[in-house]
Amino acid sequence: MARDHTTLTIHGLEEDNKLVRADVLAQKLQALIRGLRAADELANGKVTHHFIVTEMRVGSAVFKVREKQAVRGAAPLSAIPVFEQAVQSVYQGDKTVARLPSRLVNSITALSSGAEKRFAHGEVGE
Repeated sequence: MARDHTTLTIHGLEEDNKLVRADVLAQKLQALIRGLRAADELANGKVTHHFIVTEMRVGSAVFKVREKQAVRGAAPLSAIPVFEQAVQSVYQGDKTVARLPSRLVNSITALSSGAEKRFAHGEVGE
């Protein structure tokens, strides 16, 4: 069975004592949710899940997000592995990125936007 959760970790800048700025935190969480919804649409033809924050930690901001089926009937495909594979493809500069929906690629790009200027770096995955 596919994993039904992913984690976004954002690391703050040295100048901010490695704490994450609130506006960065809000923007990155929004980008994550946009990306998960786009991945859900890619996997299932429409959005079939709600995405629920199941864990939050401060300092290096950590959000664990779980998907919950939002439609009745047969279980849809999980958006989590689709999203995480897309993140890896973008990160590695894979040719398959050209076949991904622009909404998905744009959300992944938004996750990394501002790295080393507004936050140190981020990670997506287990």
